[in-house]
Amino acid sequence: MNNTKNVRVAGAYVTGKSHLARNKPCQDRTYSKTLNGTTVISLADGAGSKSKSDIGAEIVTQFIAEFLCSNFDKIYEKEEKSSSKTILDGIQKCLIQKANEIKLNPKDLKDLSSTILFVGVKNNKYFAGHIGDGLIGYFDDKEDAKILSYPYNEGVDDKYTVFTTNIDVLENFRIYKDNLNDIKGFVLMSDGTCDTLYEPKDKILLEDNKKIFNVLNDHRLSIKTIEERIKKTIKAKYLDKSINGDDCSINLMALTDSVHIASIDKVKVKVSDKPDLALDEKELTKKINQLQSSFNSLNISFQKNEKKVSNLKTIKGDTGPRGPKGDKGSTGSQGPQGVQGKTGVAGHPGPPGAEGATGNVEVESILQWEKNVKIWLIILSVVLVGLGGIIAKLLFFN
Repeated sequence: MNNTKNVRVAGAYVTGKSHLARNKPCQDRTYSKTLNGTTVISLADGAGSKSKSDIGAEIVTQFIAEFLCSNFDKIYEKEEKSSSKTILDGIQKCLIQKANEIKLNPKDLKDLSSTILFVGVKNNKYFAGHIGDGLIGYFDDKEDAKILSYPYNEGVDDKYTVFTTNIDVLENFRIYKDNLNDIKGFVLMSDGTCDTLYEPKDKILLEDNKKIFNVLNDHRLSIKTIEERIKKTIKAKYLDKSINGDDCSINLMALTDSVHIASIDKVKVKVSDKPDLALDEKELTKKINQLQSSFNSLNISFQKNEKKVSNLKTIKGDTGPRGPKGDKGSTGSQGPQGVQGKTGVAGHPGPPGAEGATGNVEVESILQWEKNVKIWLIILSVVLVGLGGIIAKLLFFN
């Protein structure tokens, strides 16, 4: 079934109070991407005891989003163990590459440890994965929040979880895939956010999940506004409720079959690099050059035909002269470059020269053509000015 969904995503991560007190960076990260008809949201919670886990979280969230956008169909068709191994190999390859870049000893790869949670959607299918704690939820057709993947915690007081660099990570990599059916959206959250939005005793998601999801579905609001609201809510409510003063992060995706007015902001893609404006400038310049060439050709043709019209108007005998009156009737003189006019009947004028009539038609046709060309020249001028303004904006205002 090829049922493409309209997608909105929004997310945020905020430094926890324990990290603020120790002047440590936020170790949570969120990321989202849309490409090839696929939209992916991801979230990672860096291991609190590791020095560079914020970097590791950044790496894995970006990798999984970009990987799924480029390989959704292939990875979806694979058996779950095979797909999880393929993804994990890619994650660890990226972590090793980053470790080399920052001069990190390969033995210290665990300094980049983090969890990873993600959901990718394409057409009417979803593909999700989960390593470690945190939670993946979904919203049904009534927009009620339900759990797709529970937090993974075990050991003393459930304090132990698994990270991307663990030896046993493959055995604890959970994969979920199916048709979307009545699913209207997804939510990813770190364990710090779970302390507010998840009830571990009853293993249910609390009502605030639906409230946040409804904000994302308010298409009167831009994605930027929604993310600002989410961040303010996290700071005002979630940080205080985090049991360990942990970082708090959340990433949401809403799906709909209908197009909304505010959906012009499409999917908010969080990337570190600025878009390549050089490509836009090059493409627009190419279009302007093509239009300029068309403009010049029309203008030259217009000038030639204008001269032709002027010449036609100055030639005598635009219509063949009538034959003069006479007892016997005389021959009507020939129209310009036309055939001979018919003989006039006695006492009556002769008809116009045949080529004279043709001359009239030709003049009218050229005049009409001239009018049409003037209109097109005006249109092309407006388009050229507009495109020039766009390039100026790209060059000087971005």
